[in-house]
Amino acid sequence: MLKNPQIIDRDSLFKIRTGDALFVKSADGIMSKIIRFFSGSSFVHSAVAVRIESGLYIVESKYSSSYAYQLTPIDWWLARHGHEQLYVGKMPDEHCTKNTRKDIRNIVMDERESLRPYEIFWVMAVYVLQVWLGKCRPQFKKLFKGRRPMICSTLVQEAWERAGVIPFGEYMTPAMLANRLGGEHALIPLDAHSGSGHNKYGRASNEGRYQYPKMA
Repeated sequence: MLKNPQIIDRDSLFKIRTGDALFVKSADGIMSKIIRFFSGSSFVHSAVAVRIESGLYIVESKYSSSYAYQLTPIDWWLARHGHEQLYVGKMPDEHCTKNTRKDIRNIVMDERESLRPYEIFWVMAVYVLQVWLGKCRPQFKKLFKGRRPMICSTLVQEAWERAGVIPFGEYMTPAMLANRLGGEHALIPLDAHSGSGHNKYGRASNEGRYQYPKMA
């Protein structure tokens, strides 16, 4: 487990590797306020990093998108979240292997083709029944019928579980994911403003739209 981590700035983004989790704390917006209210935590969003041939991208599930999956170049992601508190959760050392990271990359890139929606109803169910009541009741499990709804934290959770990193076993929220990594003191602060800003990660198309890269 990481202790007393150093800050990652724009000149040291190379420290973020495929499979690392990213966390957003105290974000603005209606959804963030709802999550803070029900969870009692200021961790309101999570995502997973993936390196492809053209650089570093952030894969996330967002309520604001037409479907759950978003692939965003790191520069764009930092610009969007630069006014918020950002953290990086490194994968446990024993799982930092080339094969594991390749598996995670394949998992999150394959998810792009599924077009699964961001399931707002299930977000409320997760927080009310699991977080507020402290456990996942049997009736709640029956509602899911063996499937896991797509929200920001379950995207990260699925990638880690299917790659054999951590068998969570329950429906994770961003705060729960952070706690499984050791809590806020074990996360690495990500400073979106410091550094030269002249990194080469996450090239975007000239049209101002996301350019889905080819896998290396």
